[in-house]
Amino acid sequence: MATRSYIGRLKNETVKYIYCHFDGYPRHNGKLLLQNYTDPADVDELIELGDMSGLNENIEMCSYYGRDRKEKGCGYRTAQSLSEFEKLLDHVDYLYYFSEGNWYVMGGEYKSWAMVTPRVCCCD
Repeated sequence: MATRSYIGRLKNETVKYIYCHFDGYPRHNGKLLLQNYTDPADVDELIELGDMSGLNENIEMCSYYGRDRKEKGCGYRTAQSLSEFEKLLDHVDYLYYFSEGNWYVMGGEYKSWAMVTPRVCCCD
């Protein structure tokens, strides 16, 4: 069973985002994002490659539908505002976005945006 999420970057009022099929809960995706994707250039690269099956510790290890499976039509999408991005929670279990050096999560027990911290994602 999948725990689906969208992962995005808020920049200039818009959110560029991708779909991630597996392990979207904070103890997995939240932890990986917090520990491995804090440089804006890395976040941009993560998103530029489009939708993925699973997030991993580095971009080379992530499983992308387009890059790795050669599937079509799985590039990133853009929400015109953070509130538009929030509405996508109807389609996935968790939302994540990166802004000004921090990750935020919504979904599950987080009914509003919470900053991803070691406490939130139970990082060691």
